[in-house]
Amino acid sequence: MSVPDAFRPIRIRGDAARGSIDLGDDRRPRLEIHWGKVTKTKFDAVSFAKRQLARAAEVRRSERRSLAFDVIEHDTLATLLVHHDDGKELDRFVGFDAVSRRVIELAYHRANEREDHAVRDETIARLTVTPPDRPQLWAFFDVRFTSPAHFKYRGATLNLGDMTVDLNWADKGWWRPMMSVRHIYPATLALSRQPIDQWMRTTITGRQLPYRAAQRFTRSRKPAPFEQIDTPYGPALVVDTRLRLSYRVFQWRLPGVQRTCIVHDEEHDRLVVIQIADRRDRLESRCAFVLKHTPQRNIQ
Repeated sequence: MSVPDAFRPIRIRGDAARGSIDLGDDRRPRLEIHWGKVTKTKFDAVSFAKRQLARAAEVRRSERRSLAFDVIEHDTLATLLVHHDDGKELDRFVGFDAVSRRVIELAYHRANEREDHAVRDETIARLTVTPPDRPQLWAFFDVRFTSPAHFKYRGATLNLGDMTVDLNWADKGWWRPMMSVRHIYPATLALSRQPIDQWMRTTITGRQLPYRAAQRFTRSRKPAPFEQIDTPYGPALVVDTRLRLSYRVFQWRLPGVQRTCIVHDEEHDRLVVIQIADRRDRLESRCAFVLKHTPQRNIQ
């Protein structure tokens, strides 16, 4: 989904099955997005969209037939209806994606002609819905990456120059893989403060972290050296860390190994840090998958 440059996240809730995102500018909320998965076998998307638009517009049941709405042809959504509330300067959209069986509801608060055209021609027209059993595209500000299937949003730390998105395994079961993707920029400034190997050490060390670096069996007990691998964006440092003993006892669902990879993307002038906790035989393939799709600039 592409949104105007002035829009910023206000609140993010839920997961792939049901959730919402509120976006706004410096003055007020501008775009509200809600989604939910349909579990019924038989579902009339058009009738549902009409009812939702009427309820949102606070129209009486006897007057719902007179409610004006437009049908929008969309490349992804099988059904998409819109109601223009000129009195409140508000546009409401309700759509249905037949592949993922998700209902999408959007409420856009108008502001100016330029942003109105951007929302109609870009945000709505380019809206895509990805089923949870396929690779997921995640975007925040001017950065985006693709995660393997079955990962859901857990949280994010979006600071200027240092952004991290955390994902959890979405499927039920006793095994709980985790993933986080961090972007540090500009890399020239970050590397002037400390070299890339020191960034790796500060990332994997700390008493509060569930994983710690493996130690050499020597008197000095120095951390094991980092491995260097080739990626499409240049050489990267890789190291595996083990789950602490206390976590193995009380949080035994966590994977026993976490792989951390840090690469300097010179083209976009940023450091990309990928951390994946999973079964050891899956770490290499998952890390390679994320590196293949990261980093890319998010086209606004």
